[in-house]
Amino acid sequence: MSMFNRLKGPVVRDSNQIKMCFEEMYDGILISDELRKALLVDDSDNYNLFDNSDRDEFLFRLFKHICLGGELCQVETDLQVYLDFTRALYRDLVSVVKASDTKQLRLISQVYEVKIRDGKDLIFPSTMEHTNTFAYAIVDPMKRTLTFLWHEFGIGLL
Repeated sequence: MSMFNRLKGPVVRDSNQIKMCFEEMYDGILISDELRKALLVDDSDNYNLFDNSDRDEFLFRLFKHICLGGELCQVETDLQVYLDFTRALYRDLVSVVKASDTKQLRLISQVYEVKIRDGKDLIFPSTMEHTNTFAYAIVDPMKRTLTFLWHEFGIGLL
């Protein structure tokens, strides 16, 4: 969760309040704060707080999906609410083991992004690409379980 410490200052005040900005629409999402702008708008001042390697991590993806929410989500102004929920969800979805030699925690779950295409056409998780439409299959080899996490943005627009 330390990767999100870099939000302090440019995006979040010392009180953990997310800085607001002028409202704009981006890919059907109302951006009214610096957090959503940093997560979505690649030419924003704070987009580069996270590089591509950070953005590919499952923890970051969960955080982004939670912060963006659905089309009728209620925006939260306290960053800690997003961090706490992301942490709890992440812990529920993945498993770790402690390495015997280093005593470091090591992720053992395997996370796969799922997209199904019919030729060139996307058919799952939705027929329309969107930054907050996703499907993940999380495999836990120790418990021998598969967890599926799926969300389709804009389903109310159908």
